[in-house]
Amino acid sequence: MKTNLIIEGTEQRVSKLGKSYRSFKTNQGLMSCFKDDVVAKLEKNIGKRIGVEVETRGDFKNITAFLGEPVEDYGVVVEEVKRVSNIAEARASKDQSMYTAYATQVFNNEVNARTATGDELSKMTRIQLMDLCIDLVKKAKEAFK
Repeated sequence: MKTNLIIEGTEQRVSKLGKSYRSFKTNQGLMSCFKDDVVAKLEKNIGKRIGVEVETRGDFKNITAFLGEPVEDYGVVVEEVKRVSNIAEARASKDQSMYTAYATQVFNNEVNARTATGDELSKMTRIQLMDLCIDLVKKAKEAFK
């Protein structure tokens, strides 16, 4: 992603694998750079607003290219919007998994209770029982909103 930043400071570091790299303190937080030619250009521009190419990998931001003059700053907002939607999607998926697990647990408890008393459950009865368990979980979910 192309972005503008101001380099505030730099520090030599060594990765867990023993590879040497530079860490840069910027107005957008800490960022790393593993390319010597890019590091040299960045160090010459400490305190200046510059354009760079940044790749995000997990929680880490790596400066991959020096672009020189500042570029249009439009990429940061898009990244934040994606992060928010990913959180909402993850939460919805987690909730669905949780309710599925609850319904399955209620169903298994019902089957075990009925089997322990000697009741034989046909395939149709099991399907009806699962539907009942799903409805119970839905009602419990609505009751706790």
